[in-house]
Amino acid sequence: PESPKTEYEPSFSADGRYESFTLCKANLAMELIIRDTKTSKQVVIGHKGRGGYTRSVISPKATQVIYCFAENGPQHIWSVDIQGKNKRQLTDGAGINNWPSFSPDGKQIVFTSSRTGTYEIFLMNSDGSKLKQLTNNNKMEIRPRLSPDGKSIAYVTNDGGDRDVFVMDIDGKNQRR
Repeated sequence: PESPKTEYEPSFSADGRYESFTLCKANLAMELIIRDTKTSKQVVIGHKGRGGYTRSVISPKATQVIYCFAENGPQHIWSVDIQGKNKRQLTDGAGINNWPSFSPDGKQIVFTSSRTGTYEIFLMNSDGSKLKQLTNNNKMEIRPRLSPDGKSIAYVTNDGGDRDVFVMDIDGKNQRR
């Protein structure tokens, strides 16, 4: 008999034409699926090794999908075009990289990384270049999301034991509750 499969971590393009999600076929046997809802055509993104895909996000113009996967060491952010081609790793080095989010114009990605020893917020171009650390508070700062106008970033921080939502400017300044 065929084993049950689980689909989770869905994401849609802004126009609703494309969806991406993680397909779990067995314990740590996962694939990233990108489906064209208009044609029902889908592509499967595979990696070497066993690990989990997390947080796939489709770019605002539906040209790129970013996601997280630990292929050879810590979890990194990867990119693939909407047809499932041109797969490449965008982050490198030590630490876990997670919770990527595109800017409204699709030119930048904000994400969390533990590369400094604690989870901090980083910003980079959508091709992985021009990496910039935005927070350096020695707190757990996670799940960043850019505002619709691209000027602010909302994120969750562990401030004094509580998890609170904070907002900062796109350059990391003016951090506030």
